[in-house]
Amino acid sequence: MLTALITEIAEKKWRIILFVGIITSMTIALSLIFPKEYLAEASLLPANSRMMDKQRLYGENIQELYSAYGSGEDLDRVFAAMQSVTVLQFVVDNLDLVTHYKFRGKKNSKLKAREYLEDQMKLVRTEYGELRLHVWDRDTIMASRISNLLIQRTQSVFDDMFQLYYDRSISNLKKELADSSTKKRTADESAFIKSRISEYEVTRLNPPPSFIVMEPPVVSAVPDKPDFLLNITAALLISIFVSISYFGVRIALRTA
Repeated sequence: MLTALITEIAEKKWRIILFVGIITSMTIALSLIFPKEYLAEASLLPANSRMMDKQRLYGENIQELYSAYGSGEDLDRVFAAMQSVTVLQFVVDNLDLVTHYKFRGKKNSKLKAREYLEDQMKLVRTEYGELRLHVWDRDTIMASRISNLLIQRTQSVFDDMFQLYYDRSISNLKKELADSSTKKRTADESAFIKSRISEYEVTRLNPPPSFIVMEPPVVSAVPDKPDFLLNITAALLISIFVSISYFGVRIALRTA
């Protein structure tokens, strides 16, 4: 059968060349027609979540105890936060991506813009414990703005959670101090609580970074999409495979 297939291909080689040429030409044309998109790429390293401990401000040897860089769990938290609805919707609203993505006037325009943003971004965990942020857009300036705002808003979300934690702690300590008269608390105990409140208030105003920006967003000088070379290579391989398969099926039916 292999010999018959080779003979068939040799006899119909011009048909195959024509078919492959047509498919490749169509792919080239479509690649030229499709809008060009530029890639903004940034690199982030997770910070150690233990740095949320107030002892980083008051402990003399804290730097020896805690590394500045986080673990895989810290990376997962950054990964989840950056893809959260809270962060994405903030970016959509602040950069007016509803208009930028041409969803203005359409039903559920904010939802559609947020979903489109999700499609236009990608987070990749590397083997080195790094998080790479990819954002594509037709406008190089907008690609950079989206990337930077994603990073800024993600940090703000962690800052808000950090401050909320200490707000609750301070509130509980103040309630405890207010009840000192009924519990007949000693002066030393009251002074200790006041000291803790002061420490918590200072700590609250100094939230640690949730991640470290190793490489700020950099936009590619040439379009990243569509991938011209990849599209042409795929079209060539697929059209050749289809041609060979077609003649193989014909020979199998003929000899059956």
